[in-house]
Amino acid sequence: MPRYRLDLAVSLREIGILQYDAKRPEVGRDELDAARRHLEDLVSEFPAQPDYRAALDETLNLLEQLDHGL
Repeated sequence: MPRYRLDLAVSLREIGILQYDAKRPEVGRDELDAARRHLEDLVSEFPAQPDYRAALDETLNLLEQLDHGL
């Protein structure tokens, strides 16, 4: 089940990126925030799983870049 949740979060992140690329930043942000929330839950529940932390870090870095217009 946790692997499915990771796949869902990564898919949401990719949809968010596509929405930004399609000039729909509000929708993109919503998808990225949903991905972040899913990943934060996974990291909280499974702190010893490095894949979850890495996916969360990647998502947070992406959000920071988008917030700063990079």
